[in-house]
Amino acid sequence: MERAPLSLRGARRSLPFLLLGYSIVHFVLSSGLMDPIKNIGGDFNAGFPNFWAWTINPKMIEENGLVQRWMGPKEIFLSPHSCEEGGWVRPPPVCDDFDAAGYMDVGARYHTYKNQTWLYGPVMHFLTFPLLYMPNFFSALRVWHTLLCLLFLLAGVIWYRMLFDGQGGLWSFVLFAALWLNFMPLYQALHGAEIEVLKFFLMTLVIHFALRRQDALSGLALGLSIMTKFLPGIFLPYFILKKRYRIVGVSLLTIFIVGVMAEIFLGWRWNYTFRIVRDGGIGPTWLHSHSLSTWVHRWFTHVDFFRDSIISINSPVPTHPVLAGAIALVLRYSLVFLYGTFFWIGRAREVRLSEIGILALLMIVLPPWDHIHYHIFFLIGYAV
Repeated sequence: MERAPLSLRGARRSLPFLLLGYSIVHFVLSSGLMDPIKNIGGDFNAGFPNFWAWTINPKMIEENGLVQRWMGPKEIFLSPHSCEEGGWVRPPPVCDDFDAAGYMDVGARYHTYKNQTWLYGPVMHFLTFPLLYMPNFFSALRVWHTLLCLLFLLAGVIWYRMLFDGQGGLWSFVLFAALWLNFMPLYQALHGAEIEVLKFFLMTLVIHFALRRQDALSGLALGLSIMTKFLPGIFLPYFILKKRYRIVGVSLLTIFIVGVMAEIFLGWRWNYTFRIVRDGGIGPTWLHSHSLSTWVHRWFTHVDFFRDSIISINSPVPTHPVLAGAIALVLRYSLVFLYGTFFWIGRAREVRLSEIGILALLMIVLPPWDHIHYHIFFLIGYAV
């Protein structure tokens, strides 16, 4: 059999290195490693302890108007109108009473309150606390962004070892790296220094330690992940079905300890995430959301791109919101029942990566809304 020309054989040998080189360069240029300061409205602001910043390093907030508007003022000048709006910052002891009674005490009106609002779970607030001592907000953001990039790359190393266990060849490594380093939702997550990157790394540790039967470490990582942004709580019933009770127990203990610390240092009544979930969340038809609920609600909307305002196009009002909500609820419960049955049938088996991929998908689909950077968890499904 005639051999291929030398130039063709050389091109074949160089192809994996070209693909790997392209992936690395693309990651460096697109992840924000060269310039991570473009997006200061992402989750770094939401998970950064701004109320502590006002006390420890107020210059960090005052030096940039956009940062100050995002994080809210140091003090809240409250009126009944403020509570009626249901805005970002609402002192819970006052506005919760207003919501219940429909009026505000005269003594509470037009009074100044210290802003202690915080979002998501408490873990990121605790982790970013040392960054309050950085010279300015942007140096703190750069440190956090660099850390997230390193955590994501470390998660990739862990996933590669879990999937191939030393058996992969050159092309296995190159194709995995190409998937890992060229994933568009990843770039969205890194540019905004989104909390999903931290959650993704913690969930990687959960799965890694669970497969190695290091259940205490797996439970610790799961508890921290849940207290970072709550959605990984979907894994608790999964590990109960798998009879991995130590994972569940250590996770619940971690949640309890972190929760008590959050009450002492943050105060759960000031948690804005709980408030928007309690009040029905942000608009379910929001254009940038891709959850199941959003898809259903947008079936019942009509948008005229030539006449409607940007706000109407971005979040159109559904024509039949009650019907849309009912359909979304039925579909949610149907998905939970379908995959719950699937997991129940396989409850006697070991933890399987295919099941983990399905749970990662449900973390994106089931909430009332999501963002494109949530889709970083699709990497788990693609990888397995």
